[in-house]
Amino acid sequence: MALTWLPSPLAKESQDDGRLEKVLRSSLVGGSTFHVVWPSSRQMAPKVRAFVDFVVAHFAEGLVI
Repeated sequence: MALTWLPSPLAKESQDDGRLEKVLRSSLVGGSTFHVVWPSSRQMAPKVRAFVDFVVAHFAEGLVI
């Protein structure tokens, strides 16, 4: 058993099927900020591009670009 703090989209499936349970609800406060920063260049490395695409696809709600 362990405690972790995960973004809701990452935990949803595990919560829905009962593998994860929310605890310490009274301690949970608002959201948090997540930044994706990469160096400016003509070409982005493929692994960086793949990560940015993943973040946009899975965390698009409330995303500021």
